[in-house]
Amino acid sequence: MSCPRTELVASRMLVPLFALLAGMVQVPAARANQQPFAIYVSPGGNDAWSGQRPAPNPARDDGPCATLARAQTVLRSIRSTEGGRRGATIVIRAGTYYLTAPLSFGAEDSGLPKEPITIQAYPGETVTLSGGRPVTNWRSYKGNVLQADVSAILGAQEGNTPSLPTNPINEGVGDRTLAQRNELFCDGERMELARWPNLSTPVAGGGWAMTAGVPVKGSRTQFYYQGEAPVRWVHPEQAQVHLFGAFDWLDEYRGIASVDTTRHLITLSKPTIFPIAPGHRFYVRNVFEELDAPCEWYLDNHSGTIYFYPPKPSDSTDNVQLSVLSSIVSLKQAHDIVLLGLTMEDVTGAAIYEEGCSRVRIEACEIRNVGKIGVCANASDYCEIEGCQIHDTGSDAILLRCGDRKTLDSSKMVVCNNNIFRFGRLVECYH
Repeated sequence: MSCPRTELVASRMLVPLFALLAGMVQVPAARANQQPFAIYVSPGGNDAWSGQRPAPNPARDDGPCATLARAQTVLRSIRSTEGGRRGATIVIRAGTYYLTAPLSFGAEDSGLPKEPITIQAYPGETVTLSGGRPVTNWRSYKGNVLQADVSAILGAQEGNTPSLPTNPINEGVGDRTLAQRNELFCDGERMELARWPNLSTPVAGGGWAMTAGVPVKGSRTQFYYQGEAPVRWVHPEQAQVHLFGAFDWLDEYRGIASVDTTRHLITLSKPTIFPIAPGHRFYVRNVFEELDAPCEWYLDNHSGTIYFYPPKPSDSTDNVQLSVLSSIVSLKQAHDIVLLGLTMEDVTGAAIYEEGCSRVRIEACEIRNVGKIGVCANASDYCEIEGCQIHDTGSDAILLRCGDRKTLDSSKMVVCNNNIFRFGRLVECYH
């Protein structure tokens, strides 16, 4: 498939440098205010500075901004003062930036068809935008298991949404909305919630138990299990069941209302979409007593404590992140915006969310370790996703709800030359 535009990524990333050179040339006053300009962000920056220098000046009283939020405020202020709209670039120097809120762009932040607003990595540098929070306050708990208090992190997340709500992760065949949940990543790899059976258990193809029957035919809330493991579960209400209720083409998540260890009966907190049938796959996750294997973790919602079994006892926990933010970039009614050469990771929802947008271009980005969707666009048109790597997503890599299904009018959306792999990590079907 050929792409509609064939500009080299390298040439696109030189735009802000050419803009700076252009700013050094004497131009008529009437044209001076129309020159594109750049705002810089750097880990060594300061939000009290102008942001219009790529590095601090010798006096260290001016230089790049320290945060993207400040750069966006500076950009809005400059454009508002000028009373007009023109192209601009936010250039981000190398480093990992932990966002405190998604970057939000609306109509007032938009560019022009030939002068977009570009948010990009500095040429040749690696920039990571994270929706997670580093977990660093580890202490020994027992054996190979560590623990850390993350109550402050959970309390600061958007809407203070509980990390393991009992509503299902898949609300239905036609609705891809997923329940928010936190995930733990160590050295960039997703860790597994403590579960029964273990992921390595060779049951039904690996890591699954089988429903042993139902108390009433057609039940959508109860099923029997085999084995004695649930006898030792103290707080099953903090766990979730991941199951294929009656068919192998629809998996669902449900909270647990109760476990009757005498009858070997699990009662779910909410009915499944289809009746539960005997002999179908399920496992239970976020069970403290099942924290018995490397790469597993457990979150105690009552105390806000994480318990973690590192991949190897000797492994460092210097690079452990807990996903918190729902998105990295949120665009609503925005147009003529470019995201270029960025890595986005560790969010509970969609890394990039577009609603009612036009001419938004996502190019040469890497999107990874997201709880739901890499890029989600609703009611948008003429947007492009090109040359990106999108992987390790909870459900979809790219989800477009655009165009008119009834009239078959095209949205003119373009998805081209992307490398997509390891999607559907949490919800295995319909994605």
